Amino acid sequence: MESRLEAGLLQAALDLSPACIILVEAPSGKIIYTNKSARNFSGKTNTSTVGITLDQYVRSWRTKYPDGALMKSEDMSLAQTLSHGEMVTHEKVVVLLEHGQEKSVLLSSAPIYDNAGTIIAGIVLWLDVTACKVDELGFHQARNELHTLNGILPICVYCKNIRDDRRGWRRIESYLRDHSAAQFTHGICSDCMKKHYADVDESEEPPL
Repeated sequence: MESRLEAGLLQAALDLSPACIILVEAPSGKIIYTNKSARNFSGKTNTSTVGITLDQYVRSWRTKYPDGALMKSEDMSLAQTLSHGEMVTHEKVVVLLEHGQEKSVLLSSAPIYDNAGTIIAGIVLWLDVTACKVDELGFHQARNELHTLNGILPICVYCKNIRDDRRGWRRIESYLRDHSAAQFTHGICSDCMKKHYADVDESEEPPL
């Protein structure tokens, strides 16, 4: 009774984990267990996965290295774990699912041994970090925008034109438009209104 309770608690804990977890038998490669996150990741929430091989489970997926090169099935982390006892930690891969959705994942795998030291199973665990990658890209873009106008800008003391990278002089509006997200519209301040349009009532629109 106690062992059954412990097993139930363990399964509940695994199903609550945000990480995708699959247990695979060795050397057959048959799936022993998939948690809820793994079933949701693949979209196979109503399909029984127990008893099928991991190759069958991921047959419709395409796994790629971060540089875009396709990964062969024998090079995948769990294959290395089952065949060589290799422990893989935080490997970055890209998974293209059967419905066309591409996901970035951080993957780990490890062998499970019996008392004789023989590999009897393997566990593979991965986290979907796609949203983190999007946030990271947004962060780098924002950082680049913040750095765009860093440094000293050489500006003419008379006309206020700015010298660009090619040592030419450009109007300040043109320079800022190309080096930032700023957009410009023109108006006339009250001082210039008095100086250039002294005969025009300030409540009227000056000729531009």
